[in-house]
Amino acid sequence: MAYSNNHYVPQFIQRRFGDKINRYNVQTGEIKVKGSILNAFSGKNIYPEWLEHMFSELEAKMATLIDKKILNADKVVTITREDNLLIKKFFTIAMLRVPESSLFTIKHLDTEERLKMKGFKEVAVKNESTLEYAFRTLKVILESKNIEDLYNHPQVTYEACNWLSLFYNCYVSIWDSEKSKEDFIITDNGMNCEHDKTRFLTFHFDGKNYENKKDEMLKRGYVMKKFLDNKDDKTKARFYYTMVQKMEYVHANYYLFAVSNTRTIALINPFYRLYDDPTCLAITKEVPNVWPTLLSREAMECNTQTYQKIGEYNDSDLFHYKVKDLSLDDVIILNNMMLDRVYCWMGFNDSSKIIRSLNVYSMIKKEFQRKNYDKLIEYLYRLGYDFPKTQKYAALTDKLTSFSFTEDEMKYIRCFYDLIQHN
Repeated sequence: MAYSNNHYVPQFIQRRFGDKINRYNVQTGEIKVKGSILNAFSGKNIYPEWLEHMFSELEAKMATLIDKKILNADKVVTITREDNLLIKKFFTIAMLRVPESSLFTIKHLDTEERLKMKGFKEVAVKNESTLEYAFRTLKVILESKNIEDLYNHPQVTYEACNWLSLFYNCYVSIWDSEKSKEDFIITDNGMNCEHDKTRFLTFHFDGKNYENKKDEMLKRGYVMKKFLDNKDDKTKARFYYTMVQKMEYVHANYYLFAVSNTRTIALINPFYRLYDDPTCLAITKEVPNVWPTLLSREAMECNTQTYQKIGEYNDSDLFHYKVKDLSLDDVIILNNMMLDRVYCWMGFNDSSKIIRSLNVYSMIKKEFQRKNYDKLIEYLYRLGYDFPKTQKYAALTDKLTSFSFTEDEMKYIRCFYDLIQHN
């Protein structure tokens, strides 16, 4: 059957890594060298045929956008608002269509209660299975042009609203690795992200431990404190309150989607607009004195826009994205996040151009490694590649696994802690 072999990583994305792709299985240690993409990142009968048709329609539009506007631009990518929304819809689907995603295994995450508090109620389907719910969620997103369409869809789900709202509140960035001479990798995860450095850490306040396992305490604490400190300034207070609302769905610094071996699209937390967005700075008059990400400031710069009419959204509004030439350190950091969150398969174009990323990951203490690349590294050793344990790589390893906080950062973390303890 034509639709029995279902790709959860679209073939048009895989082709941007090469007509043949190298793959490594983190569960079995199997290595496939220059294999066909026909059976790469795919499985048998994952989706119904009607859903595959819907995926194909979206992929055709996205492939055109990537080839004509994103991959052929050297310095600036210019797209319309309609293109911007297409990107966010495509990557929402890319994340949720992976069989191992939570959508296929858990009906709701923390979505339901938050949306109920906003007065939203999803459409219930009697005796619907988790798998049927997942297909319905994907269908609702695919059929919706924007957030308003989504919320008013006759089959709307909590998960559809949660995930599309997340990406709609992020801004887009285009990252390039070519000058670093280190390629991006491709994974079966659907999406990779970096949380701010407070996630999963234990803090000590008033002799008690507080372990955070959910919220981005540093970013949220900063914005909440600024809101409280500026209550007498209505313009600033309203601005920071709106920022709190925008960040409500966004639980990471950024979300990564590789579209070729040298280009990645990132969807970035609106918090980072506070550093260089002229509209934000005109209101706040200050740049945050915290930096919650491992990446450089250059990587996180936000885009500029050209509005058809100020104060109104139009599908023809233009977004101008400077293509960010990432440093080698930034590329290695991003690849290590990807290497750490593979479900089963990771892929790459050229062994020589991922060797430094693997080198850094291999130096991380085993208790901090979620995945095992020993067999791949042994294979590359036999091909003549070296894995030097240099100070440069050791410093990057420490950066990925060790976190410290300034006095100001602890002040914002404490603010967040106090506010959630009293609510």
